[in-house]
Amino acid sequence: MTVPDVIGEGLISGTELLEDAGLEVDTVYIASAEPSNAILDQSIAPNQQVAPSTLVLLTVSDGLPAYLD
Repeated sequence: MTVPDVIGEGLISGTELLEDAGLEVDTVYIASAEPSNAILDQSIAPNQQVAPSTLVLLTVSDGLPAYLD
């Protein structure tokens, strides 16, 4: 099966696209200036061929920029 491109999607719609394609989804949140719940990256590149139930890890914005002291 082909991995959909969900980068730039919202978490709910991106998760639905991946699950509808027969894939498993997990998320990790990071500080980002992007809107909360925006998908920033996916662990398997779009359009790659994978086995059913393959896990795709989504990197998602928590909407809070990281500040360094």
